[in-house]
Amino acid sequence: MDQSPLRERITDQFSYPGERADIWRAFDLLLETDAFLNLGYSEWYQPHVVGSSQRRLVTEVGARLASYLPATDGVRLLDVGCGRGGPAIHLADQFGFRVTGLDLVPYNITRATENARRKHVKPEFVVGDSTQLPFTTDSFTACTAIDALVYLPDRNSVFAAVADVLELAGVFVLSDLMMQSDMSETERAFVDSFAATWDMPSVGTVEQYNAALDDAGFELEAVEDITRHSVGQFRKWTTLYLQLLRTPVRSLLVRLLRAYDLDPSAITEQVRAAHHALPFLQHVIIVAKTRFRRHLHKLREYRGLASAFERSTDDWNDLRDGLQSRVIDEFESLVVPEYLVGVAIQVTTASDSVPCRREYVVGDTHGALPADVLEEPELATWLQYPCNLGERSIETGDGAEHE
Repeated sequence: MDQSPLRERITDQFSYPGERADIWRAFDLLLETDAFLNLGYSEWYQPHVVGSSQRRLVTEVGARLASYLPATDGVRLLDVGCGRGGPAIHLADQFGFRVTGLDLVPYNITRATENARRKHVKPEFVVGDSTQLPFTTDSFTACTAIDALVYLPDRNSVFAAVADVLELAGVFVLSDLMMQSDMSETERAFVDSFAATWDMPSVGTVEQYNAALDDAGFELEAVEDITRHSVGQFRKWTTLYLQLLRTPVRSLLVRLLRAYDLDPSAITEQVRAAHHALPFLQHVIIVAKTRFRRHLHKLREYRGLASAFERSTDDWNDLRDGLQSRVIDEFESLVVPEYLVGVAIQVTTASDSVPCRREYVVGDTHGALPADVLEEPELATWLQYPCNLGERSIETGDGAEHE
C-alpha cells in the first residue's frame, strides 16, 4: 500500500468526524477511546469491554519500564504514537515520568492536550513523524510505543529514529499487534484483508520486529505474548455481533448504530475482517535497550577531547586523572553500564615533539566488552582492553616503549 494514501486514511480514521472514524466512535460507547486507543489488558477475572482495560495495558508497560530503570520520577520518556494522550498522562501521573507524546494525527494531539489539561498533568504533545523525530540525540532515557507501530509502514526507520534520541542503555518498551509466523496462504489472506480494512500496512511478525530492532542497534531484553489478556478475548465479541446480524435483532442493531450517526455497513466490514483474522494475530510486549554501537559518537567525542591534551611525560597522572574524571562525569548522567567499567582508551600526546601513546580508563575494575564493541573497526584503533588503573604505555618515535 502506498504510504501517502495510507497516511491520509490513518489520519481520517482517527479524526472526528472522519469518514472512516465510525468504528472508533462505536468503541466510545464501551471503552475509553476518548483518551486510549490501545488493545487493552485484562486478567481472566476482569471484564475487557467494561472498566479500564486500556489503562491497565499502560500500567503493564509502565511496570516493565520501571523494572529496567533505577528510578522513574522525572525520567524523560518519549511516547511514540501517543494517540489521544491517555497513556502519556497515565505514565506521568502514576510513575512520575516526564513525558513527551508524539503523534501523526493533529486531531489526536488536540484531544491529548485537552485531556492533560483536565487531569492537571503536564506532558508535552507534539504533532510529528515517528520516522523523523524532531528531537536531538540523547533527548530521552526511555521510550514507549503502545499498540501504535502496527499502523506504520516503515517500522525500521521508526526504530532507528528512536535509537538516535535515546541515551546510552536507554529503555524501549513497545506493545503491538503482530501476526503468527507460520500461516497458510488462506490464513495470510485473512490477515492481509484485515490490515487493509483497518488502514494498516502489512502486519509484522515477532521475528520481523526483533530483526528490525537489532538492525537499529537495540539489544533485546524480553518478549512477552499477552494475547490471552487482550485480542485472545475479542473473537467472542465479534462472533456475538455477527450472530446478531443473522437474527431479528439485526434491524434494532442497525437503528441503534444509525441513531449514533454511525455507518452499520462500514462497521460490519471491519468487524467481519477482524473476526476472520483474530485466530492468527498476537499481542506482544517487547523490551529492548540501546546498545553500545549506537553511541560510538559519545566515545568519539572523548577521543577528540583526549587528542586536545598535549602534556609532557611527567604530567601523565594529571592527564589520566583529568580525562578519567571528565569521562566518568559524562557517563554518570547516563548510568554507566557494566561493560564500560574498566575500559581503557588510547590517548596520543606529545613530549618534546615525540609522539606518545597513553591510556586511561573508565571506572576502576574490569568488565567484559560486548562483541559489537570489539568488532567496531574505528573503535578498535583506539579502545584497548584490558588496562590496569594507573598503568601507562608510551610509544616513542623509535618504536620503543618506556614506562
